[in-house]
Amino acid sequence: CANCNCHSTPSWRRNPLNHSQCLCNACGLYYKLHKRMRPFRITEDGSVKVQRNSQTEPHLCCNCSTTQTPLWRRGKNNEILCNRCGLYYKQHGRHRPIQLSRKS
Repeated sequence: CANCNCHSTPSWRRNPLNHSQCLCNACGLYYKLHKRMRPFRITEDGSVKVQRNSQTEPHLCCNCSTTQTPLWRRGKNNEILCNRCGLYYKQHGRHRPIQLSRKS
């Protein structure tokens, strides 16, 4: 793989930035979805590890300020929302009231 240097994958994909190179299935799908190469790091033993979003971009819900959620969502203006606030916004068309966001 031209991105992560792996040698085996269920399917090889063309590198959109250089058609003479191939990407592994994971890197190819990541590029197709995010329009950028999949971030990774090489460990001391030489293996390749995917760098998760929590390591590259810390998230904070713009409505309730939580930092932990099973899924991050986007609001109408592309603002970052936690799962709970994002679902509320999608259903009601407005931000979740703070009284519902925090437990007393």
